[in-house]
Amino acid sequence: MTSTHRTAITAVAPPVVELRGVIGTGLAPYAREKVIQALDHGVHPLGPARIRVVRHDDPARERPIVASAHVDLAGRRLHAHVVAATPREAVDLLVDRLRRQVGDAHARRQPAHTGRSAPAGSVDGVISRHDVVQAVPTSVADAVAIMESRDEAFHLFVERSTGRRAVVYRGGPTGRRVAVDDGSAPQPPGAAGTTVSSRAARTTGPEGAAEQLRLGALPFVFFHDPGIGRARVVHLDERGRTVLVDVETGLTAAPPEPAP
Repeated sequence: MTSTHRTAITAVAPPVVELRGVIGTGLAPYAREKVIQALDHGVHPLGPARIRVVRHDDPARERPIVASAHVDLAGRRLHAHVVAATPREAVDLLVDRLRRQVGDAHARRQPAHTGRSAPAGSVDGVISRHDVVQAVPTSVADAVAIMESRDEAFHLFVERSTGRRAVVYRGGPTGRRVAVDDGSAPQPPGAAGTTVSSRAARTTGPEGAAEQLRLGALPFVFFHDPGIGRARVVHLDERGRTVLVDVETGLTAAPPEPAP
């Protein structure tokens, strides 16, 4: 057992852990050890993982902890985010999602050595990178909190009450807006200070969305891909490359928050 642990420590670089708010002592080393063990799966990162744990000081929030992870795993960008009641619970949930994604990435590498075709869902040369985010379905309020804690322009997620892909972004009269995959369906519960777009995600494939992104000089395009039957996002990264983003839900959804 001890030798296995030492192998994990030397094979994977210690993650960079950022803590914000009142977190308490001991969380950073706990997060580093857990993340190292999750990443020691035969497909080593190109650089250290980045972990952020933020506590919001709003006493009305039952789950005030927002945690996120970013890993460049052999050229495949993995992202995970969670909301939780305590910092340690957030780290445990985050590690569960990372472990699942790393296992999937390791499995996808196997066909390359057997001569079989690439897995379904691969994108063509129009898309420079494909990011997959794994997270449980969440509320609009929690999605806004994640977007703001990570200082993002948008945040793709699965809306908890409807099970549909949705995106929160900086726009509308309040500066925070949410759009859902199917605008004709019942709208999700909003959040204080967040407006709801009545427009459905435009229907197109990744190529068409990438063209709209560039022609419209937009920060991102939220679109419904009929090829897979759900909404996705394309955006440009800091180097001007087109990135396709998907959100997957491999774990059980968190329980709904009680009505006020």
